[in-house]
Amino acid sequence: MDFQKFVDDVALPCCVMSVQKKEDGTCGDILIICANAPYKKEMGPAYHDGMIYHELVPKDPKFESFVFRSAFMKKRLHAYVETKALNAWTDQVIIPLESDDENVGYCQFMFEFTTEGDPTRMSDVSIANAKAVIQANIELQGTDIFEEGLSKALRDIMIMAEANACRVMLIDHERKIAINFCEVLADSSIKLKYYSEGKDGVISYHDVNSWEKMLGVSNSIIVKEPSEFKRLAQYNPGWVSQITSYNVQSIILVPLRQNREIIGYLYVTDFNTDKYVETKELVELMAFFLGTQISNHLMMNQLETLSKVDTLTDIYNRNEMAEMVKSLQGNSFGLINLDLNGLKAVNDTYGHTEGDKLLVKASNLLKSVFRKTDVYRAGGDEFMVILPNMPEELFYKKVEALKSVMEKDDSVSFAMGAIFSDGTEDVHDIFVRSDELMYEDKKRIYAKRPDLARKKDLKQI
Repeated sequence: MDFQKFVDDVALPCCVMSVQKKEDGTCGDILIICANAPYKKEMGPAYHDGMIYHELVPKDPKFESFVFRSAFMKKRLHAYVETKALNAWTDQVIIPLESDDENVGYCQFMFEFTTEGDPTRMSDVSIANAKAVIQANIELQGTDIFEEGLSKALRDIMIMAEANACRVMLIDHERKIAINFCEVLADSSIKLKYYSEGKDGVISYHDVNSWEKMLGVSNSIIVKEPSEFKRLAQYNPGWVSQITSYNVQSIILVPLRQNREIIGYLYVTDFNTDKYVETKELVELMAFFLGTQISNHLMMNQLETLSKVDTLTDIYNRNEMAEMVKSLQGNSFGLINLDLNGLKAVNDTYGHTEGDKLLVKASNLLKSVFRKTDVYRAGGDEFMVILPNMPEELFYKKVEALKSVMEKDDSVSFAMGAIFSDGTEDVHDIFVRSDELMYEDKKRIYAKRPDLARKKDLKQI
């Protein structure tokens, strides 16, 4: 066959590749036999006929597998993938060609670049994979609990891939933690266990952060057989040793992105490698879709948290306290009205940065005695502890425990008004009375420690 004439008749960038089969039946050298003018223009002056492909572009085991499967299994293959080395998306088509040598196969390779991911091209997938993505969208949109919809989507992936497990692992660079966000298992007895700082069931931030380095210029990590883990061991020997110790035979791992930033990973383990191409397409397509869905979910959760939580002290704010107060009428509860002594003096003398440190220290002191969800920053130097449905005796034991902690740490001083309600009194009246008790306590404290008082408070003592 006149390969040069064959490629010259193609309008898109096109080349013919030869693929050698080694004695063990695996992929050997892949050579670019010839190429048309559009291909040579895209690849630049480094190109020449007969060159090994990875002299022109970075070596990619997944690409080699695709070309080998096409050349020797006579499969037409299509992929639309992000090519990080070229900062572009590549629409690839590989078509098998005839060969009279059983150890050398040939294929036609055509491609087209796009600067951004094109949803239209992504939709050119198998009917089964397209159906899976649509079903995942329905499941995520049709539930009030996002994690439940995501679990159903992961289970669909696991079943289609004939895998043992499917997981979403998120990474938080700011807090330097990895989060096992969602997982489904074919059998609960096969649950992988990872160890980090002696804690069972945790994949370390270091391990997950290293996956990006393992990706290199590729858009996924794929291991079809245990021997291929050796290639990954050079980047992360600890993780490879760990995962292989649990007899993992294969894995497809694809990053989840929001824009171009990696927010986590979607991966399947011990999948049916005979369906490698279909599974790769499925996982990459689902990762593209789920990256946006998960990112939007996390953003909405963050916005909801910001509306409820005081960002400085990481406890509930006045808005959330108001919601809690609505539920108190007619129910018993304990209330501790607290005012942080000396905040104004610290702000005036040392600046607001030191004042903020005092507020954080004060909130941490309260959280050492009470549950975080029972503590509120009402505003400025004002805090509230609300303990619904707590027995009166236990409530006053908690008050004494707080006083004891403050005696041990005199760097934090609260004036407090503690009062218990059996639910028969008006909630508003309880809050007024707690405020009166708090102010009486404040006068006693300032009489002993005038250095803590604000000027306007000293005038009233």
